Amino acid sequence: MNKKVTPRVRRIVALSSAAVTVAVLVVLLVLSMGGTQSKHLATAEFLKSQFVLGEYLEGFSPGVPEYGFSLEAVSQLSQTSEVDSSAAIKFLLESEPDFLYSAETGEIIPGLAGKYLFASKVTGAANGAQTQTVIGSLSELIQEDGTLTLTTASTFDYAWMSLGLYAQDQQEMAKNASAALVTLAREDGGFGFDNSEFTTASSTDATAMAIMALQLTKDLDPELTASKQSSIEAALAYLDAGLVDGSHFVAFDAVDINGTALALMAYLATSGQLNESVHEYLVAQIQEDGGIGSPWVENAGDRFATAQGYLALEGKSYLTLLGK
Repeated sequence: MNKKVTPRVRRIVALSSAAVTVAVLVVLLVLSMGGTQSKHLATAEFLKSQFVLGEYLEGFSPGVPEYGFSLEAVSQLSQTSEVDSSAAIKFLLESEPDFLYSAETGEIIPGLAGKYLFASKVTGAANGAQTQTVIGSLSELIQEDGTLTLTTASTFDYAWMSLGLYAQDQQEMAKNASAALVTLAREDGGFGFDNSEFTTASSTDATAMAIMALQLTKDLDPELTASKQSSIEAALAYLDAGLVDGSHFVAFDAVDINGTALALMAYLATSGQLNESVHEYLVAQIQEDGGIGSPWVENAGDRFATAQGYLALEGKSYLTLLGK
């Protein structure tokens, strides 16, 4: 009996060694493609299904691209190799990026440009010439102290410029932009859209984006590390104070799904640990179609909430996509 089993054991061991080798090669292949297996594949597939012709997410007008959310969506989908985003990458990143420039002034739109640079990096888009042009256009707007020549620049502009420029190895400009971002912090420690009289309140989404940008860039200049860390801690305290039932955030008297997802990423980026209560709440918002629901879409996934929330479902942040 034992004599018959022994050869089989040897053959199985040999096959297992070969299987391990194949498995390692498969893992390396997946990593070389820039993605891993999705824990929430149905959500990734839902998000992909929301792209018109596979190219872009439309805004509130049918057939009109919403480029900001489209760039975030394609960046978030880059974490998985199981969903093909090549059509979106070609349309958004490998064609001429005319949408990055204001039709009225011809100047580049800084926050959108930051998203473009970030998405270009994490998706591995073949657009080297375009990214250099975008970087050049941004350099014309960023002053020595990091502030923009535009009077309408917002927290999101500075945060996304910091992320995008860092991703493209433009550390000097990223350092300056994030230094200017610190000055937008409010007395309550949070960040709002901007410092205009119309947006006097801090918000979860702006604060979360600021935290991720400051965390990524805080060590670029030792002289600024302390002030950025202080700003991060104050911003985290603002988020903690606004956390409802330890699991989510609200805005305009409704659950703020987008803000909750971004805050979850900010917590992860700073602590290295996933806030399980917030994560569980976000997972509970997944609808039957796979999308993440929101108060504005009843019993169905919301493409905008999913575009900003899928990465958080995966237990990752925008910094994770840069290997941080």
